[in-house]
Amino acid sequence: MLQAELSQGPQSERRPKLSDAVSQRTGSSFSTFTALPSNIEAVEAVMRFSDATHPFVLVTGPSGWGKSHLLNATVDQINRRKPGSAVLTSALQLIHSTRRQDPSECLVVDDVQDVLLHPRARHAFKQRLDLRVRTGRRTLLSWSFNDNGLRNRLELPLSRNWVVAAITEPTPSERELVSLQIASRYGLRLSRSLAKVLARHVHGNGRSIAGAMQRLRLTKSDWSLPEDVIPACGVLSPYLLGAEGWDPRDQIHDAVGAVVTSSPCSLTSNDFSCYLMLEEMGLSENEVATFLKVPQARAYNHARKVKSLLEEPEVADLILACRNAVLYGFEEE
Repeated sequence: MLQAELSQGPQSERRPKLSDAVSQRTGSSFSTFTALPSNIEAVEAVMRFSDATHPFVLVTGPSGWGKSHLLNATVDQINRRKPGSAVLTSALQLIHSTRRQDPSECLVVDDVQDVLLHPRARHAFKQRLDLRVRTGRRTLLSWSFNDNGLRNRLELPLSRNWVVAAITEPTPSERELVSLQIASRYGLRLSRSLAKVLARHVHGNGRSIAGAMQRLRLTKSDWSLPEDVIPACGVLSPYLLGAEGWDPRDQIHDAVGAVVTSSPCSLTSNDFSCYLMLEEMGLSENEVATFLKVPQARAYNHARKVKSLLEEPEVADLILACRNAVLYGFEEE
């Protein structure tokens, strides 16, 4: 559970509340950051850095899940109180700077991992870091790590003075919240079912989800109806098809098969599957034909048979039943 107040005691009046930092009332980029159990430790640490409670902080975690966002929000918040007092740079930019000394009151350094693999770069960075720590100037570091062995290469000066906080991979339910937050940032309205599909089946990290949102926005901004999940899967097919064995075409074909098999209608499950994939999901004939392992012309003809009978009550009822079965499958998977 998120703590509304991270500190108590005499200093609490000057310390910002976490609830304020992640709400619209702050007026900073913290308001667009989703605080989750997987990142709350890091959020607390950078908030305490911004109010000078923790002068030396290291944030670690996988790429694409909010570290850079937190750093920008921290610099923004510090500079709102005292303009120009905080500087954000990368580790490589820092060591290549022509200035031998860094005059910044608060220094925020991203991508520390970029200097750890090279002895000379690592040595130059450590010299800069040692000087800042000896002179007591606030420093916030961030790195993305794929190799746990990199942890031992930094050698933080006066390591006991540092607060180390981690961001971990979000759970599927947390990814759903992140998806909704990113959608809001892009001015999109999503149904819960669509947010669940994005959270569970878009490969990659938060940047991948943001890319999916941009693709959705090219079509329309309101995807809030339950049935919008079907055309959305078509729009997002480059992000979804074949991801870890999951395929929205399977969802449609299996749901349609269960409905049509028990119906006396002369049309087949392939007819209705092709109709939903082509007409409602918006896939290309090639994508449908490849999935069903039939020629493109046959996939088109399957869908055309259903389309020609849309005025028939029996066919219309079956389409509705198939669509509802597909939507139920997306919701309950």
